[in-house]
Amino acid sequence: MQNFPDWTALRNAGFPAFEASPGERPADWRTDAERTHDRNRAYMDATSGMDAMFPLSEREIRRRLQCARAYPTETEFRHAVAEFQSWRDLAEHERPC
Repeated sequence: MQNFPDWTALRNAGFPAFEASPGERPADWRTDAERTHDRNRAYMDATSGMDAMFPLSEREIRRRLQCARAYPTETEFRHAVAEFQSWRDLAEHERPC
């Protein structure tokens, strides 16, 4: 058995790709608690725990929650924002965010 440092190395070694059915979402075997923990950890890493220094308005919180509901995965969110400079631009163009 051989170990691979990342997915790219595995692919480059000739491991066959798995084709998902059209519209099938990526598999995520984590529990809801694990997903929540991972999202919170990513948020803390991104803000270095300093988010309390920059409180959000109620409007901003509502907008971010609406965006999270409309685009539940990071991939969906990135695709939606790709044509705009930021998620705020997305919201200003009357997209669900």
